[in-house]
Amino acid sequence: MAKSSLMFWTIFVVAIVLPAVVLVMTLAVLTMQVLLILVRLGAKVSARSNLETHGKDISPIFSVRVAIHNEPPSLVNATLYALSKQEFPDDRVEIIVIDNNTTNPALWFPIERECCRLGAQFRFLRREGVIGAKAGALNTALDNTRSDATQIVPIDADYVVQPNFLADAACGLGRILSNFPKRIAARAISPKGWISNLKNTSALKLGWRDGAEAVLLTGTLCVISRSALLAVGGRGAPLPKMRN
Repeated sequence: MAKSSLMFWTIFVVAIVLPAVVLVMTLAVLTMQVLLILVRLGAKVSARSNLETHGKDISPIFSVRVAIHNEPPSLVNATLYALSKQEFPDDRVEIIVIDNNTTNPALWFPIERECCRLGAQFRFLRREGVIGAKAGALNTALDNTRSDATQIVPIDADYVVQPNFLADAACGLGRILSNFPKRIAARAISPKGWISNLKNTSALKLGWRDGAEAVLLTGTLCVISRSALLAVGGRGAPLPKMRN
């Protein structure tokens, strides 16, 4: 009798209870996914409405900075030329080139000359005795940022960005709960294998992370809120002590 009862309850649990539990859990997961989709759609509609309503009032002002140290002038100048071709209003962009402790004039002077040639958007700063390596140089640029800039955009010295980089960034800032993939143009002088790997990363991996709201911020070719950066004391600032 006991064995029959045990068999009955075993069959009952396996045949009825477990499927019911699985069904409830499946419905719960699907419900959460639907809610998440609705939240994202609502956020995008709201962001689009804000863009249409406020227009230029919420258009960002970018302060791009290129930190250099003993870089080949031809490499840096190619980066600066690409930045000069951005499809974004000139009066809403500044490009600061900060030279960090380069002692050889043959390396930094051609870059300063190129900044002068490219126009008023470009400013060349040269500093000696900078402490903190690249972070220190970027903090120097932060101290010299135009007063109305809203976003900080660090660019590595060897990055040749696409003309729509800043325009895409501006659109991305209007999307709540989202980031945007990094965009970079391949350079003909770069090794073929490196370009192939970079294209794979930019076109696939970063795109997938963008769709999952999980873009990895590596500190370059990104957009950072100026007010947030100032609030934490700039780059390389010591982290606040945690209370027990």
